[in-house]
Amino acid sequence: MLSIRELQIINQILNTSIAVQAQHFADEFDVSLRTIKYDLKKIKDWFEEQGVPLISKPSKGYWIECDSNKLMELRNELFKLEHTQLYSNQETRVVRILIFLGFSKYPVTAEKLAREFTVSRNTILNDMDVVSEHAERWGVDLVRVKRHGYIVIGEEIKIRIMIEDLIMNSMNNYEVYRLTEGIMGGARGYHFYHMLDKQISDVYRIIENKISRYFEDDVVKKWQSMDILTVLIRLTISLKRMQLGFTMGGYQLLDRSKLSDDTDFQMVELVESAYHELSLPILENEYIYCFGSARFNQSNIDTLELTKRIVQYVSQEEDLPFTKDSKLHDNLFAHLSLRLGKRRIIRNEFNPMNADIKREHPRLFQHVYEACEKYITLEQVVQESFVSLIVLHFLVSYEEMKSVEKKVRTLYVCSTGRGVARLIKHRLESHIKNIQLVAYCSIMDVDRMCKKYDIDLIVSIYPIDSPKHVIVISSWPRSIDYQAIQSEVDQILQHIPDDRKSRQLVEPPIIPKNEEALSEEIIFKGFEVYREIVSELSDQLNSTREKGLLLHVLLMVNRYYFNKQYDLVGTEMNLNKTDQTFNKLKDILEKNHIYLQEPEFYALLQYFRK
Repeated sequence: MLSIRELQIINQILNTSIAVQAQHFADEFDVSLRTIKYDLKKIKDWFEEQGVPLISKPSKGYWIECDSNKLMELRNELFKLEHTQLYSNQETRVVRILIFLGFSKYPVTAEKLAREFTVSRNTILNDMDVVSEHAERWGVDLVRVKRHGYIVIGEEIKIRIMIEDLIMNSMNNYEVYRLTEGIMGGARGYHFYHMLDKQISDVYRIIENKISRYFEDDVVKKWQSMDILTVLIRLTISLKRMQLGFTMGGYQLLDRSKLSDDTDFQMVELVESAYHELSLPILENEYIYCFGSARFNQSNIDTLELTKRIVQYVSQEEDLPFTKDSKLHDNLFAHLSLRLGKRRIIRNEFNPMNADIKREHPRLFQHVYEACEKYITLEQVVQESFVSLIVLHFLVSYEEMKSVEKKVRTLYVCSTGRGVARLIKHRLESHIKNIQLVAYCSIMDVDRMCKKYDIDLIVSIYPIDSPKHVIVISSWPRSIDYQAIQSEVDQILQHIPDDRKSRQLVEPPIIPKNEEALSEEIIFKGFEVYREIVSELSDQLNSTREKGLLLHVLLMVNRYYFNKQYDLVGTEMNLNKTDQTFNKLKDILEKNHIYLQEPEFYALLQYFRK
């Protein structure tokens, strides 16, 4: 029988297209190279049993060669094998116990749990303290009823959030793919072994059958893959909990007249048929749980204010200047707008990096989690997978802080214009380490520029009397000039505090000769675009957001001019490019020579969502 580590090594080999050296596995699993080579011998035998040789070369590593169909077969076989090993470690067993209890109406004895997970009763008893600690994270209590066993107790929404969170975070990419394929019709009947097993398999099959009919038509583009998966799992949880006698509170039937105009009523009918097949009514609160409160035209979250508060809170708790990182603010605002905007399903997102982020950055994760709990009231949002995606934004900002080297801030004094100054900047920074030319000026403006940019060094073509360090060079720098500057820079660096690199998140630009004119151009261009948008689309503009549109357009034009547009790699966005509003905006912007990326377009369109 293969060990958990050996299964994980097989998974890595299946999921990489390059050779992996044994030392890599030894380092990752913190064991000796000899141990890994023993593991690889057993792994090689397993691959041979599957009809695929594990190829190895001393200088290259280990890999397999097979077509995509065979690779899928191997992944399926590995998944089945993992199922047989599923409960051999406590971490996985604790997760499964919580899900099992979440789908149980009455207390469950330790003996029954031991039989379910094929371990001893003492093992289960040792697990229950850990199970209790895990349940508390969702505000759920594990209660031991004397002579009857264990049961989870808490608010219904918290119990459901716990189940959903545990299921989503336990899935790997392969499971997500197979479940989605099942709904799309490509892998019907796929068994979701370790989560949707015999407790709820009958309910799951009914839902899968109903929802898959929806996708027989060409409607796939209306949904994101994770929205499909979220609805599938929530419907399964809803129906099973209702069968056990638990509802989201209240027995008000769903009133279609309360649904927003953009509701997909074909999906509503299929969902209703699933409830009716199990002789259950579809209640209003159950529908809200499955599809998110946004479907009932409730007020939107102020994502701009939310972004500011989260960044301020984390900055204060981490004692790091995240508030000064404008790119963090912009990207986090775009991320939250996409996740919490109207017409979005408030979902527990699948995040395969969640466990790694929590393990490697526990303090930052905790502070972001606290900020989300404090400022976001939607309970279905504040879950670990959602929080860890926000943590990624802060990690990017932090890495950029660290990547900014300690540099000597330098002023270039000359009599030439902007073009020559930029050329000198390029040459100095190419030839000299740890120098940053932050501005240039004439000899009359030296004192003012030194104060404005906290200058460390003045490089000038004129002799200058200044309390700052001064190096006089030729109009066209020579090698001897570079040597003199480098020597001075090395001395200055010894006296620059290390923490200055944390304060400087964005490199200050060279001040152009026509700075005022450039600023005016951007402002006038932004205002011109704003006026045209309001003139053409005033009847479609969301009145509650109209006041913020001008500021948004000005900042948007500024980002465009400085090539700082929103950049959300890997984020799915449903932009309807046949929409009349979209095309009018596109025409206005392109007429003004502004060409936006999709995330920027999506953010702008939020001002026209009713």
